[in-house]
Amino acid sequence: ADKEARDDNQCTALHIAAQSGNEAVVQALLAAGSDIEPRHTKGGTPLHIAALYGHEAATKALLAAGADKEARICLLDGERVYTPLLLAAFMDRLAVVQALADAGADHEARDSKGATPVHIAASE
Repeated sequence: ADKEARDDNQCTALHIAAQSGNEAVVQALLAAGSDIEPRHTKGGTPLHIAALYGHEAATKALLAAGADKEARICLLDGERVYTPLLLAAFMDRLAVVQALADAGADHEARDSKGATPVHIAASE
């Protein structure tokens, strides 16, 4: 099977494993050499997807494999630009916020409206 095959939204198996939070499949795909930074139709990476859905173990696996914790995407509202940390804060995914912070994600990163993760978390 082609581990880089894409669906209609340009998601790879790694995107789907990150969305479902299946750490074992994430690990297997990474071990098999899957591209760690594929972008789907809206520009999201597997790390964005794991952060969006609040999957801490998948997030940690992607971070350990070297996923770009500062990658930016315009994903949810079509206006704001998010890093995985900003996205996790927006979605109130506290365990993922902590995992990203522990991995050194920029806690001063700002979305396109100037909000930091703390601003976003406080407003939700």
